[in-house]
Amino acid sequence: MSHKTLLTESPMLFPLSMSVDGEVIQLASLSEQDYRAASFLDHRILESGLRRGVVAWTALRQAAEGLPIRCHFIFHTSHAGSTLLSRLIGERDAFFSVREPEILRRLVVPSQRDRRPLFLGLWSRTFHPNQTAVIKATSWVNEIASDLLHTSPGSRCLLTYVSLPVFLSALLDGAMKDIEISFTQRLHRLQQHGVGLGIEATQLTPGERVAMSWLAEMLTLCNVQQAFPARSRWVSFDRFLEEPDEYFNQAVQHLEPQVRSVGGCTPAIMQRYAKQMSVSYDANFRQTMLLQSQKKHAMEIQRGLDWFHRLSLDSVHNLPPDALRPVE
Repeated sequence: MSHKTLLTESPMLFPLSMSVDGEVIQLASLSEQDYRAASFLDHRILESGLRRGVVAWTALRQAAEGLPIRCHFIFHTSHAGSTLLSRLIGERDAFFSVREPEILRRLVVPSQRDRRPLFLGLWSRTFHPNQTAVIKATSWVNEIASDLLHTSPGSRCLLTYVSLPVFLSALLDGAMKDIEISFTQRLHRLQQHGVGLGIEATQLTPGERVAMSWLAEMLTLCNVQQAFPARSRWVSFDRFLEEPDEYFNQAVQHLEPQVRSVGGCTPAIMQRYAKQMSVSYDANFRQTMLLQSQKKHAMEIQRGLDWFHRLSLDSVHNLPPDALRPVE
């Protein structure tokens, strides 16, 4: 079977990464099980010894041009259960989960806009007929979420989030690296919303930095929901964990309304840490960790909440109703 046939008929050849100048694309050979196992479709999957090769961008474009785009999306604030939701959705015959393709992060850059349709076509390939790909993006991609939905008029999306108090408790207790890496980009994006103008990075405490990051992502997702109200659906991860089967079925039927009687969540997945399935981790353990963090980081959590309330946002009414729900 030729590379062109493999590219058009199967997701087996996966575009893994792109050279700095964009002229060379690295391909990895992935089985259906490889896709199921991967939490991130980036350089980390190479640790398992997958076969790979390279192809020139011009050759890839010629081989894949015209592939139909047939996919949905999961956009999120980070630490909002998006990987878990992606794994659960991927267990359904109607869907094929594609988690955080590395090249999608590169396509955020405006100069790469013209490449988005071709890669969406590649990520829309599935192993079985009548499946629809569901692309779980990294939170860095939220800023082009609306553009992706414009590019693919048939796509729908889930917007997953946790409340600000939960986000503060989760991030302050061990995920500050994510905040620091994305801080400048998120602050710039927040200011593009007309919020936080004049803020300097050095002015913010850790709790305020976390709150700023949450707000930048939430306002971006709010814009998506306002632009595409029928094609997007909020998913509160905390509400989801309280009634997982009901919220999961609602999410599935939003993506594909014709899917009926989808059943509940797969218990084995609900009891594992979605990013590392060998680790036991369920809703009760998560809640215990959040409550411990709430006590440990009470001062910075309060600073983050106070910072948010001082903004007196005109756009706060666009946030989901439970966006400020406390850790309970």
